[in-house]
Amino acid sequence: MALHAGGCGAATELEADPIAYIEHGYSLHAAETLGADDRVQLGLFSLDVPGFALDNRAFSVRYLHGMTLKFDHFPAGQTTGFFYGLDGNYSTARYRLDATGTTQYRDEFSIGPRVGFRNEYGEHFYITPWVTVSYLTQKEDITINGQTYKESRISVFPTVHFGWRF
Repeated sequence: MALHAGGCGAATELEADPIAYIEHGYSLHAAETLGADDRVQLGLFSLDVPGFALDNRAFSVRYLHGMTLKFDHFPAGQTTGFFYGLDGNYSTARYRLDATGTTQYRDEFSIGPRVGFRNEYGEHFYITPWVTVSYLTQKEDITINGQTYKESRISVFPTVHFGWRF
């Protein structure tokens, strides 16, 4: 029997990030609650980095595919409301100098803390805004045809997930 919002059993959840779809990508995550106050999530994603977030607008950056593993703790003792956790990501990024179409690819790993707030609407549907501050483990600037994209070691990523608990 699956219990939630203060229950002590496990529940399976599916969720997606609509911003990834807006940015020409995808997002699908499966999660399992662990008792009343912990949760683990595994997800797949892809997206174009929006222009305002780019270091050098002569480039476009796309996360072709990625995998994320998240662990969250809800200190109120139920899987709703405020939470904090850890977010680890592995992805393949494509850096393209738009003027020439020349590209470089790089596999990237990042890890960092995340915080958010889960809002429940009825028994099954929830919306979760959250933010993570990630540390990129291998920082290397990308240079193509004399243009350089300076990769930051620290990344701040705010977003929102829409989810369904079964």
